[in-house]
Amino acid sequence: MVLAAIIFLINGVALLIRPADCMDALGIAISPELQWLCHMTALVLVALGIHQVTTSRHAADPAFKRAAIMSLLIEFGFAGIAYSGPGEATTLRWLIVVISSLLGLLYAITLPIKSIGIQEES
Repeated sequence: MVLAAIIFLINGVALLIRPADCMDALGIAISPELQWLCHMTALVLVALGIHQVTTSRHAADPAFKRAAIMSLLIEFGFAGIAYSGPGEATTLRWLIVVISSLLGLLYAITLPIKSIGIQEES
């Protein structure tokens, strides 16, 4: 979860500071409306990253499990949206698809293992 949080934080800060460059790297033309949307999305990514760091370090097991399930859905959602999004297929777009898919797969593999560990401790 911490790895995904770091990725969200880096992407959020980059999108907040340089939205035009980020959209160009994704193969999408920037407009004033899209730049505003990038800033709003960046704030959500930063908040999600902070939430994941806090949850992974300080949440009880049931809250951690719920956050991990949500993160699994978010990662596969990012992969699907990046894959089907408008614009040309760029290197950054494919990196997002691959990294998000791998993180989602990592959640899918480790969540049952973590759940079994929680039941054994009880």
